[in-house]
Amino acid sequence: MGNPVIIFRTEGGHKLGLGHIKRCLNLADFLAKQFPIHPLFILSPSDISLKKLFQGRPYEILQLEGEEGPELLEQQCLERHPRAWITDLRKCGEKNLFQGLAEKHEFFHIAIDDMHLSEVQAHVTINPSIVPCDPSQHSHPQGVYHCGAEYFFHFQKPTSPAFPKKKGKRVLVSMGGSDPDRVTERLWKAFCDMAGDVEIHMVIGPAFAWGGGPLLSEKNGNIVGHQSPEELAPLISSADLTITGGGLTLYESIRLGIPTITIPQNPFELKTAKAFQEKGVALQMGLAHSINTYEVVSTANSLLKNDSRRREMSRASMGMFLGEGAEKVKTLLSQVLANIDKAS
Repeated sequence: MGNPVIIFRTEGGHKLGLGHIKRCLNLADFLAKQFPIHPLFILSPSDISLKKLFQGRPYEILQLEGEEGPELLEQQCLERHPRAWITDLRKCGEKNLFQGLAEKHEFFHIAIDDMHLSEVQAHVTINPSIVPCDPSQHSHPQGVYHCGAEYFFHFQKPTSPAFPKKKGKRVLVSMGGSDPDRVTERLWKAFCDMAGDVEIHMVIGPAFAWGGGPLLSEKNGNIVGHQSPEELAPLISSADLTITGGGLTLYESIRLGIPTITIPQNPFELKTAKAFQEKGVALQMGLAHSINTYEVVSTANSLLKNDSRRREMSRASMGMFLGEGAEKVKTLLSQVLANIDKAS
């Protein structure tokens, strides 16, 4: 017999972004170091190539096409005999489908939900969100619900700076994997007009519509481009200020104690950005499609000149994230796998 199969059901794309997939990849990396498991990723149809995200990882990948989903998912239950499914999806309908399959085929279902979906049906739901929630309104009555920023999934320890720092300040711009509103391109144009000795490091994600040609190919003074870096933590930890969206990079930046300007890309990210702003750890600039990029640059300049304000924001972030999401899943799966060993 091979290692127990753990199936990750998730999705990503140009408009959706890559946060769901990256979170599942981080979780799979973490769990594969803890248990002898065989991770299988089942991905929704996507408008971008997702292969680059899996480079160097020995995980099996199955890409869905069209409307073949439900039949194929049940087929995987019959053929692969998974011991657990971990779902990270936008809508609760398919998560509830998995709970029905879980009861029929006797596997354990863990739902990762940071969207406060109503009535998610799963044995366990983990919501690693800063946005306040009432579990009684969002969890299936038969399941267990864990909600709060303390369940954020982070696995990398703070690292040393990726690049030697000059005398001036450093700003990191990282708008996620897709940046559907092309904020990075718009900010690049605005930062080109910014005088002074501030270093601007800008990340071009793997699903960007803007390829970042001028940013990556030309000398832009103090502006440096990074094409799909393998790790963001070194870039984040070496910055004095981060400008990002309202997804995983926002959480990671605040976890590392970096003052952050957030440009949310959808209404739920706006709720997240406002919640962080209320905690005193970030400033939100409004939805990405309507921002004034020169106002963002002006806000960044003001923060960089205000050392005491940035220290206050950094102190406020300490202890906010305990990383219990990964440990919670580890504990749950250890119980599931232990039961398998007993049964065999």
